[in-house]
Amino acid sequence: MNEIVTVGSQALQTAIDKIKALGLRTEPKGPQAIVTIIEAIKDVDEEMALFVARTLAEQVMFDGLVVSKISGIAVGDDYKEINDAFTSIREEAKAAVTDAASGKEKGFFSSITSFFKEATEGDIADRFKKIEDRFEQVTIALEAQLKGEAEILAAYKLFRNALGRSHVAALEIKKKLDVILEDVKAKAAAAQGAVDAAPADDEAARVTLALERDAANDQRDREESRWQVAKDLAENLQIAYSVTEVTMKKLEDTSKLKDRIWRRAVTFFATNRSTLAALKANYSATVGLAEGTNALDAMTDGVNKSLEDLADVTGKVNEKAIRSGYGATIDPNSVAKLVDALIAETEQSIPLIEEMRNVATQNAADITAKVEEGKQRYSELANKSSQIKLAA
Repeated sequence: MNEIVTVGSQALQTAIDKIKALGLRTEPKGPQAIVTIIEAIKDVDEEMALFVARTLAEQVMFDGLVVSKISGIAVGDDYKEINDAFTSIREEAKAAVTDAASGKEKGFFSSITSFFKEATEGDIADRFKKIEDRFEQVTIALEAQLKGEAEILAAYKLFRNALGRSHVAALEIKKKLDVILEDVKAKAAAAQGAVDAAPADDEAARVTLALERDAANDQRDREESRWQVAKDLAENLQIAYSVTEVTMKKLEDTSKLKDRIWRRAVTFFATNRSTLAALKANYSATVGLAEGTNALDAMTDGVNKSLEDLADVTGKVNEKAIRSGYGATIDPNSVAKLVDALIAETEQSIPLIEEMRNVATQNAADITAKVEEGKQRYSELANKSSQIKLAA
């Protein structure tokens, strides 16, 4: 077997075996269109063509795996839940202390809200316990996620190697088709030359030569179509490998950073249990003092404040009712503003559409250049790092 196919197939099979070991292997649902296209060039080099077809068939599974398993590994919402719980405790305790210090009473609706919050979420001490439990659950889950993520990344690296080998295989097939295409082009040109040079008075000979020319042209067109398939495969596999190389490096760096955050979180949790216990006691005591103060203020000042509020609110309600019942409704300036906005949007959209079309065209041309530039920079940094280590 060709060395390109041998090495690439081994990398691909190892990647598949790793995924199977994780219990994440899914069989292809059915034949894919790309396999049918590759059939057209299989006879040029069957081993290489089958290797390219198999790699591309497996790419669907690997890409789906990364999207569903790695992209789905997220603990941001869990840590946000913990942060929100701390914020809720802090804001409630601060509000209670502030109210007690200012002598501000707690209103009826505020009291009802606090009652239902404690009934559903527990008091501050209960919520501190929930935070501890939730934090521990998240860090344990994140450890398992990081392990699975590392295994999936290792398998995808092997698949990327197979993808690169597929690019080489496609180039080899195209190289062979280059020779075939040049040969049939020469034959088609020679056949046309024979038609042009045929005697004008020998109609049978001219017709025969024209038939041979048409057959040569048909053969040239078929080979050119097959050559284009190989060219498309080689170029798109090159792009796929280059882009995957950059994105998987970024994903690997992100995974390493996530691992650092996990280790820091576990360390913080293990060394700050006493801090959480002290926070529980202090917040509970402070909130209890604030609640007692608010209750006393409400009892002594409630009646007088209610009478004053009633006198003040009655006049405001009457005034507002008169304005609403007899005043204007829709503001003409609001309508004019809407009309101006519609006209402005229409004026802006036409040049913007043209600009975005140009941006899309330029973007396609810039991708390969940016990726190659990034690979060169990364290689320079890696070489420089190696030189520093050797010097040390």
